[in-house]
Amino acid sequence: MSSLIQSNICKLNAEEETVKYISKGHGEPILFLHGFPDHPQTFAAQFDFFSEQGYQVIAPYMRGYYKEGYNEKKPITALQLGVDLLDFIAALQLEKVHVVAHDWGCAAAYTAVRIEPSLFSSLTCMSVPYGNALYDELCKNTVQQKQSWYYFLLNSSVAATAIAHDNFNMIDVLWNDWTNEDILTQEELERIKDIFKDNYKYTVSYYKNAFAANFSLQLLPYLKKMSKEVAVPFLLIHGEDDACILWQTVEKNLSYTIFTKMNFVKVKNANHFPHREQSMLVNQEILVNLQIK
Repeated sequence: MSSLIQSNICKLNAEEETVKYISKGHGEPILFLHGFPDHPQTFAAQFDFFSEQGYQVIAPYMRGYYKEGYNEKKPITALQLGVDLLDFIAALQLEKVHVVAHDWGCAAAYTAVRIEPSLFSSLTCMSVPYGNALYDELCKNTVQQKQSWYYFLLNSSVAATAIAHDNFNMIDVLWNDWTNEDILTQEELERIKDIFKDNYKYTVSYYKNAFAANFSLQLLPYLKKMSKEVAVPFLLIHGEDDACILWQTVEKNLSYTIFTKMNFVKVKNANHFPHREQSMLVNQEILVNLQIK
């Protein structure tokens, strides 16, 4: 990423939480939301491409990835992540945004767009479909269960110990399993591990709370606002070789959608990180979705 990248911190909400984020360019804002185990710099190719296309690109450190800013007493749930996103949009005083999300970033985006769809000009999600098929497959499909070994481990009482073992070697293993080629330098891998070293006992709660109705009653009004149908232009991108969430699992989910303007792209020669493995193709597909009215 070029030296034009800016790093910023802003107040997130009235509870004095803050969020760190990086940004580049000027124009219509696109928010990029990273997943697990990752960081905002995963979108380097998108930052360069879309800033050159005349957009302002912004990527926050998600809850659990910025120790100084987030209140660790709050459970990390999809609902909390969605409210975090809405708070972030408000904190930056943005009237309308495009959102591009990957992995756990999708959980935030799916929740927020159902609460306040009028804030979204478009939504692109990568590697995690909307709907219940993943839960069903985790319960019933032994092939998906095998691919999701980390999911069950990080739901267990030994999650923090397991992820920290041997200098956070699980992060090495997951990146190796979820990529078809060497797209991550050792230097970047160590930066991601450094983020986890600061806060891993909180960060693993992404999985501990994944299917639990564990949220603050203060968030209940947001839950009640969720729309059953969303007319925002929506693009789902998934790697054909995804070893995290299998293509067959996504296929079962395609008919279950709340989006009335939905398109789907299956990316060949891409695993769980299509925005890195096939960045040129993915950037063009995202650009098309940004331009749908």
